[in-house]
Amino acid sequence: MQPHLAAFRAGRLDEARSINDELMPRALGLMRPRPGAATAKAALAPAGVISSAAARLPMVEEPPPGAVHQWLTARHSPAA
Repeated sequence: MQPHLAAFRAGRLDEARSINDELMPRALGLMRPRPGAATAKAALAPAGVISSAAARLPMVEEPPPGAVHQWLTARHSPAA
């Protein structure tokens, strides 16, 4: 289960909101410039989350739980 959903379902609403607020700019960045699926596939394929950006999303395996969240967080976190 994705961390923000787990926090929400456990009643940790402040934590869920914080995670959501952290991820929202990234989600909007993927969905706004072009059709969302095309942009998302273009970002996820090079990261190895999906096998090919050309594949139709319903025809690919679902990434492991938390994989997309981890990739987005690592990819877009400020350098330490």
